[in-house]
Amino acid sequence: MKEMQREERRAFTRHDCSRFACSCVVKPHVSAGNGPKDDKFGAVVLDVCCDGLCLETNLEASPGTRLFLEIRPIVGPGIATWVNVLHSRPSATGGFHIIGSQFTDLDEHDRQNLLTLLRTIAHLEEDLTAC
Repeated sequence: MKEMQREERRAFTRHDCSRFACSCVVKPHVSAGNGPKDDKFGAVVLDVCCDGLCLETNLEASPGTRLFLEIRPIVGPGIATWVNVLHSRPSATGGFHIIGSQFTDLDEHDRQNLLTLLRTIAHLEEDLTAC
């Protein structure tokens, strides 16, 4: 049986973060308030692009959920921003979930930090393929 290939629908190229650690703290949105809850969940960024990111976390979130993320790359500045969950599915790692999300309120400072992160990932990938 012929395997079907998924068509890439993203407007921006995704950069794989699995080769280097890019940790993240996830905070669920409080529906009655303006800020995030005090609850924090650890996460690992799997891939990132200009529009959003995919992460693995022990937080179960359904599409439409709003989350506050603090991204902490090993190299470069951090990013703190809101995202909307686009999709979520169980991970192969028991009790964890793969969450695809889209940035919603990325201010200019964090947008510049995101661009720095994307350039850093691209350079790391180039260095790894040159070896």
